[in-house]
Amino acid sequence: MTFNSMQHMPLTSAYLCADCHCVGNCASYCPACASGALIGLANVLNREECAEITQVSFAHAAAGSVDGVPLAA
Repeated sequence: MTFNSMQHMPLTSAYLCADCHCVGNCASYCPACASGALIGLANVLNREECAEITQVSFAHAAAGSVDGVPLAA
């Protein structure tokens, strides 16, 4: 793939087609196969929210339990 053929788009406008696994920036249909089964990638890959969840998970692991269940030694 050459540099000239590469396309860039903001994560907020990137959609993954569940049928053909292509990424596009149309929220109505897949530009490759015209399917309407699209997943908004910003919802899945939003790192700001994930970082907060990960910190909570590590805090439980450091305490020696997860949701009140002791970790195996």
